[in-house]
Amino acid sequence: MRKLFICFFAAITALSCSDDDSFTMPTDPNEIVKLPCASSSVLKLVTQADVNYYAEKGYCSVAELIIGGELTDDNITDLTPLAGLYNVEGDVTIEAPFLESLEGLHNILNIRGDLTISRGGMKSLDGLRGLKTLGGDLTIDYSSSLENIAALNSMATREGVNITLYNNQALKTLGFNGVTTAGAVSIKYCGIQNLNSFQNLVAANEITIEGNELFTSLNGLSSITGLKKLSITQCPELTSIEGLENITRFESLTISYTTKFNSLQPLHNATSIRVLDLTVNEALTSLEGLNSLKEASEIRLATNDMLTSISALANLETIKSEEGEGNAMLSIINNNSLVTLNGLENITDFVAQLYIVENDALKDFCAVQAIVDNAVYPESISISDNQYQPDFTQPGGCSMD
Repeated sequence: MRKLFICFFAAITALSCSDDDSFTMPTDPNEIVKLPCASSSVLKLVTQADVNYYAEKGYCSVAELIIGGELTDDNITDLTPLAGLYNVEGDVTIEAPFLESLEGLHNILNIRGDLTISRGGMKSLDGLRGLKTLGGDLTIDYSSSLENIAALNSMATREGVNITLYNNQALKTLGFNGVTTAGAVSIKYCGIQNLNSFQNLVAANEITIEGNELFTSLNGLSSITGLKKLSITQCPELTSIEGLENITRFESLTISYTTKFNSLQPLHNATSIRVLDLTVNEALTSLEGLNSLKEASEIRLATNDMLTSISALANLETIKSEEGEGNAMLSIINNNSLVTLNGLENITDFVAQLYIVENDALKDFCAVQAIVDNAVYPESISISDNQYQPDFTQPGGCSMD
């Protein structure tokens, strides 16, 4: 009886959607879901037998697609029986370690939910080359063989899409030409060198680049005009942050643990950086590029061994918290080539903690004399273990010379 039902269903589906030479599959997902071959089922495929059995169903649209995910039974290697699928109304989740190709998904035009690809063996996402729209977020992780996701370049995404790429060590070529606005973009422990495929991105809430050993630059961000938070950390080959020239305000900017990075010049239009964190940048010698900065709530300069000057902060007037922010702070710690604090002398509105500690060459503190004299919270000032211990109560006591 079951076999008879399957054959009957397949015959109806074939008659409705494929054997008619005049029939053309619509590209609008709202039209696809009206076809007889559309199903409201969640398609969960754990084994290759499940995938093969799908060919008997002939669905052109499903509510959700789950491929793999059951580590004890998962033996999926071939998705070609899914070639009749054009639309997914919800999420697509692929976690199949023996799967080396996504061919079979090449006719999918729309995924209305999230797309998650994890622990796959494929080198590219060419099997998704037909994807035109993604309505949810994108996550690709733990895919050690994946080198290229350029097949996604034709994919349009929702406004504020979240993109997560994590621990794809071989991944060098991205595919985000269709992304114009993003929520959070997180790229960690991948093989990328730049952000060239983001050339159409104009706004994002947050971009995080972490642990990408070959990453050299932000090239590709030249169209961006709005970016709230940027964090680049543990990218030793970083040399340039060109692409940030149009940003005037950051909620947070972190650049840390670099060995070659030495220029903040692309930040020359930034007037407000609420939280600025420059930590362990071995080649950074100055803060040139921050010359337009007028206000902040937190500045951390720590363990930048070649930093000799912070004079570019001469236009900085205010360090204090805005409503909803944490405690304000100015922290200068363990910058062993820094001799003077020149650049801080024009701060007139300082409601923050002050830490100047363990800067081995620092001997001139006169630029913070007014901050100390007018401190709102004098108990929150810590200056110690530098070359010179200033005495701000004595004439000339702010400097060793």
